[in-house]
Amino acid sequence: MPYVVKYKAVFILDNSVKTGSYDMSYALTLVIEVNGNLLQVTVMKGTRTKTVYDSSLGGYHTG
Repeated sequence: MPYVVKYKAVFILDNSVKTGSYDMSYALTLVIEVNGNLLQVTVMKGTRTKTVYDSSLGGYHTG
């Protein structure tokens, strides 16, 4: 049985700015996953998710 390493790191950046009637708040999450020879980097901002790098799909893409 091959040895599989899976590493997952989650970084969350919270930023809230209130100016007058404008309320801008968001949480940015960066997920890095390594499973065997596969590398995937996913960026999530609010409800939007974008995979910026996936070695199984040939590298960088706009997802």
